Amino acid sequence: EGCNPFTKEWQAVFSKSKNQKTYTIESALEYARGISKDLVGPQTQRDYKSHAKKLIDFLSSGSKKSIESLNKRIIIEFLNDVMKKTSPRTRNNVKSSISALFTVLENQMIIPENFVRSIHKEKTREKVDRTFSTEQLKDVTNYLRENDLNLLLFIKFVSYNFLRPIEVCRLKIDHINLKEGMLYFHAKNKPTKIKRIPDILLSELRDLNLDSYNKDFYLFTYQNKPAQWKVKDSDRRNHFSNRFKEVKNVLGLDGSYGIYSFRHSYITNLFQHLRTKKNMSYNEAVEFLLPITGHHSKEGLSNYLHKIDADIPADWSKLIDVVI
Repeated sequence: EGCNPFTKEWQAVFSKSKNQKTYTIESALEYARGISKDLVGPQTQRDYKSHAKKLIDFLSSGSKKSIESLNKRIIIEFLNDVMKKTSPRTRNNVKSSISALFTVLENQMIIPENFVRSIHKEKTREKVDRTFSTEQLKDVTNYLRENDLNLLLFIKFVSYNFLRPIEVCRLKIDHINLKEGMLYFHAKNKPTKIKRIPDILLSELRDLNLDSYNKDFYLFTYQNKPAQWKVKDSDRRNHFSNRFKEVKNVLGLDGSYGIYSFRHSYITNLFQHLRTKKNMSYNEAVEFLLPITGHHSKEGLSNYLHKIDADIPADWSKLIDVVI
């Protein structure tokens, strides 16, 4: 790249590099977390802090050694210990956090490379909330109309706008533009995402007199009305998940159903309508759904549809030649 180590300019660079600050494992991780604060959200920051502490606790007094003493074998032993005490999923999450911090250290030229990146992920059993039947949807809706209208409205954002529960929890009054029928929210794959509010939900929101509330208020709170609620996003989500558990107990629904099940159910319903009533091909239906569901890519949406078994074929009995 044209670097000449004999020029005064490059000798100064090499001299500075030679005398640069040395970091212990603990101080290097702390430094990486400080750099990443402006790059990731609050929840990810908490994960980085928690997972870095796990590594420091595992190394014990060894965390005071130079960052250069840490190698791939030690990290693998650490991840094996995490998996033994928790689960493959937690192990993978910890690995992801440590790898992200090591990428920062690599970019800052504190370590030569991020070797954590090359460590494999363990296979996990992915939990997928089960899709509701039409009868179950009617039962849940009827029960909520009688007992918890606020939770029903929360679920309508998941069902009609296809938001994830935690995305609904982040909604503030200022995020809802009733005049233009638009919704602004922090999505999984984008810091600020814009979606149209369908008329089926828009008319109900207009009846809530949202203009009378502070624009910084959260739309959904434990008070069943817009208000301030200074807790973590995950705590707000858990609040509504626990409320839905009470509904499940009353209606006899098991643990395979959750609020996420409404997203699966209504995406499945819309996809099958496009395939059967609109006679769209699979690819046409995916193209049509992509801006509605908010998935990042066709591949991502296709994987999602496969995961929830949305593409159910028509009866094939007449195609079978040999009947037993």
